Amino acid sequence: MSIGTLLAPQHLSRRSRLSTLLRHVSRGGAPGRITIGELMDTIGNRAFGVLMFVFAAPIALPIPVPGISAILGVPLLLLTWQLMVGRRHPLLPASIRRRSFDRRDFSRLVDRIVPWLERVEQMIGPRHLWLTEPAGERLIGSFGFALSIALFVPVPFGNMLPALALALLALGILERDGRVILAGGLVGMVGTLLLSGIAYGLVASALFMIGNALGW
Repeated sequence: MSIGTLLAPQHLSRRSRLSTLLRHVSRGGAPGRITIGELMDTIGNRAFGVLMFVFAAPIALPIPVPGISAILGVPLLLLTWQLMVGRRHPLLPASIRRRSFDRRDFSRLVDRIVPWLERVEQMIGPRHLWLTEPAGERLIGSFGFALSIALFVPVPFGNMLPALALALLALGILERDGRVILAGGLVGMVGTLLLSGIAYGLVASALFMIGNALGW
């Protein structure tokens, strides 16, 4: 049975929670690889929130994976930009849609995230709905786009808070929970300020060392 069959409407409702969607994707279908295009096609009108979470969550984990921000940051840039300009359904280039990941690796990631996610889901639900209306989603997209740019700043572990903020924004969109969106905004602002401070400190230190070496 294919992933598309397992995630068809008769198996999952339109309001299935993110933890349920992730478990079905990770455990359904034949062994092998899952393409981003296949994932997009199966989750349909919830693709923005699910894909933002799937791309942001691995960066938010305290696991040093070289280059992960550059790999996952590009789709996040495209997704948040489209959310910012008001697209209702995400569109990714074929080169990204063809990217794939091993189902076993995806399952391990899901097994690590879902227990925490299920606890969070018990406490959230639709509230402050104006933030999940089209105008609110454009605002989320604008802030998310700025956070996605911050992911490319080469500071070790400096992108964890911006990525966590993106994951919270995605979860808020999926659950139509304005408080979670506001929490994501707060985490994002703190993360951006810390990242800016660290980056400024590194640049200032480098310039000071260069100045001393050159006798400026």
